[in-house]
Amino acid sequence: MKGLVSSQRPSAGQIMLWAWQLLQAVKFLHLQGISHRDISLENVLLSGGDVRLMDFGQAVQARMETGELLRYFVPAGKPYYRPPEAYIPNQGTVAVISPSSSRAGQVALALTPAQDFLFHARLLEAADPGQVCAAEPWGYTAPPVDIFACAVSIAIMFLAGPPWRQARPTDKYFQWVQSNGLAALALSWKKAVPALAAEILSQMLQTDPEQRPAVEACLSHSWFAPLRSAPVALREHPFGLSPMSPGSPRLAGDCYREQEWVCRSLPNPSLSTAPSLHACAVPVSEFDLLGDPYRDIQPWNADLHLSARANDAEIAGLLCDAPPPLPLVREDRTEIAQMEADVGQALQASAARAPIRSSASAEQRLGHDDVSDKDMPA
Repeated sequence: MKGLVSSQRPSAGQIMLWAWQLLQAVKFLHLQGISHRDISLENVLLSGGDVRLMDFGQAVQARMETGELLRYFVPAGKPYYRPPEAYIPNQGTVAVISPSSSRAGQVALALTPAQDFLFHARLLEAADPGQVCAAEPWGYTAPPVDIFACAVSIAIMFLAGPPWRQARPTDKYFQWVQSNGLAALALSWKKAVPALAAEILSQMLQTDPEQRPAVEACLSHSWFAPLRSAPVALREHPFGLSPMSPGSPRLAGDCYREQEWVCRSLPNPSLSTAPSLHACAVPVSEFDLLGDPYRDIQPWNADLHLSARANDAEIAGLLCDAPPPLPLVREDRTEIAQMEADVGQALQASAARAPIRSSASAEQRLGHDDVSDKDMPA
């Protein structure tokens, strides 16, 4: 689909239909207790005009059978689509800027003093708002990651380019959109985004994952009102099992680690690998393969930027301050590869220092307790 978006200009109605179908696919996954974690236009195919979500190499179990959310610590997905909370420092203890109403033991969305990470952390000491205090990284839950990635995918369909390079506090594009809104960015880039679409996308792109709507709420938004009675194209469940039944496949690991190192909340965690998921084979010829989406990268053209309007100084000043459009470029995995290497070295060093205990996971040796959302301080 990314190749189609880069070479054609789909209508607002077509984008709405594709967005609705994509969210229906995510709804189905979340009902099975699975999060994709790598939703992107590269992983969306069109089969007879219907969206098909593919590539489950980074999918994980989202929650336990009891409903408790699992938390993960290694970033997944692609930089355009990855939310800010998925970037997590690999240190056991990190200095953060204390948020408002902070107390020791509280879990909060915290910013590092260098403003390079915005992540969930458990505060280890009380501090006044704005002061620096010690905290422990607390990971991220997977379903809000899918919601954020869906919103970025839909935004790219409208904008014909990514809204930012990375959703991090250090990214100027991300800063601008968070301050001024996606609708203002679209206006500056002369891209038409319906008001209702901009409204739901802004909710899905909230910096705080707890403020993002669940997929059911997204589908209930008034933007999708024309599709309320439309049929949902779903394949028969390949396993013939009900959601979260005891025999369902358990995707409890992390795609970046062969062993179970980064997932908390699993009962009796071990270093054994997670059971594999037998995918339902689909002939490639069934889908429309849209070619290389990166082959036609258009340079920035000053003519595309909306000029100042003398009759509206405030809006004109805002739009003239907007960053220029970004091209769609191939993913640079240098930073992720370095983070993976750092995590691996830390685990090896910790394992070498600690006594061998078959019941202890590598993550516990790093000083992490086995916790779930239920165990977290309010």
